[in-house]
Amino acid sequence: MAVDTTPVPLPDPDEDYRSNSRTKLDPVTWDFVMGSIGARLRSIEAQRVEVDEVISALRNTGLERLDASLVPLIEEKQAVLDQLEAEVRQAQQDIADILLGVVPANIVTEDANRVFVTPAQKEVIPVKVDASNSKVSYNVLLDAAAGAARWIRFLVGGVRRWGIGKDENNDLRLERYAANGDLVDAPLRIEDEDGIVVFEKTPKVGAEAVAMTDETSILVPVGTTGQRPQSPTEGAIRNNSTTGKLERYWGGVWKDAGGGPSLGEDSIIRTNAKVIASNITFTGNENGMSAGPIEIANGVTVDIAPGSSWSIV
Repeated sequence: MAVDTTPVPLPDPDEDYRSNSRTKLDPVTWDFVMGSIGARLRSIEAQRVEVDEVISALRNTGLERLDASLVPLIEEKQAVLDQLEAEVRQAQQDIADILLGVVPANIVTEDANRVFVTPAQKEVIPVKVDASNSKVSYNVLLDAAAGAARWIRFLVGGVRRWGIGKDENNDLRLERYAANGDLVDAPLRIEDEDGIVVFEKTPKVGAEAVAMTDETSILVPVGTTGQRPQSPTEGAIRNNSTTGKLERYWGGVWKDAGGGPSLGEDSIIRTNAKVIASNITFTGNENGMSAGPIEIANGVTVDIAPGSSWSIV
């Protein structure tokens, strides 16, 4: 009996590994078929990865294109929303200000006659008051709560040199500043409580300093009899250059000052008391005169030392 030695063909992958009458299921055939199937599966997996990568790349490209076209539109709409929200908040604040009696600054329009300034600019804005029209009165009003100071300062080249105002104690004060704007002193102050004028510096009348010390003098006005004030105040004092005497205004007339009691203008009538009520002693080399009659009270003595005399007329 003849033996068929023709090689048995392996299953064809393109024929889905279909067997024929001569196909044997042996290790060789098994390994071939399984190896072929494994290779196909690996090829499919590799292609699937490539497909996924292609899909991912297409998706990313699409999103980037969407971003490029949509993001600007979204940002534009968001900016509009932000602006609307800001306007709503401002409108709410304006309503609250109006209810409080405040005029919102944002609804006031600048023009040639109305401009906005910063607090620092406001400090140095000059105030000009035109008083050339004598029929109109002008007032500069600086209102201040108790304990708050208010000042009017005078600048030279933008640097403050003088100031006058109300300090924290409600006193009126004059201040002097150096060339660099630093405070030097406050030479004059008028106290709020009693109106007392306080000089921190020595005052002068003309070229003479008015300093009330033991080594200085005070200068009073000098003038003739015809130059006396028309409406003098009681207690006024002056030097009369016509009579060469110090005089004072008292009781409605001018009288010599320091000359004893008198009556009439220019102290034309000298007067003295009628009763001596306390002891008097002439120490010597003195003469005295009185208009009589003179009464010496009980227990009172008048001693006239040798070399002195007392005349009663």
